[in-house]
Amino acid sequence: LLNNNPIQTCPLPVADLDLSPDPVNFTPAILSNATATRTVSFENPGGDPITINAISSSAHFSPQGFAPFTLGPGDSQNVTILFAPGGAVGNFNENLTITRTPSVGDGTLVCTGSSVAPVPNIAFNPASLAFGTVNLPIPAPGFVTQTF
Repeated sequence: LLNNNPIQTCPLPVADLDLSPDPVNFTPAILSNATATRTVSFENPGGDPITINAISSSAHFSPQGFAPFTLGPGDSQNVTILFAPGGAVGNFNENLTITRTPSVGDGTLVCTGSSVAPVPNIAFNPASLAFGTVNLPIPAPGFVTQTF
């Protein structure tokens, strides 16, 4: 008794949240003007339900088509994560925050990826030129068009 009131103990929630894969690695590198997706499994190995309320976006990573969901004990659900460098070139390591009720288990999804600049596509028209026999130092007439 505490102050003549009975003390009651209530069990804490035993829900949990496991993410796989964690971190989410977008390899190999993609072109900076392209996008890529990966699937992440959200699993509740605990004994009580857990609700995934929201997943934040970062500068280059975001959940696709996300809607809140509840995982019962032993349940799992896949979420698609998009990597979109938006023209930026480099290595990216960003965190997505997972808002969940109760706030147990993994609360951050680490995403990594890299992008490279596109290689220019060069074409020559015509593909070759034939000047015939040319006595130097007189230049032969001809034009080359470069298309980028």
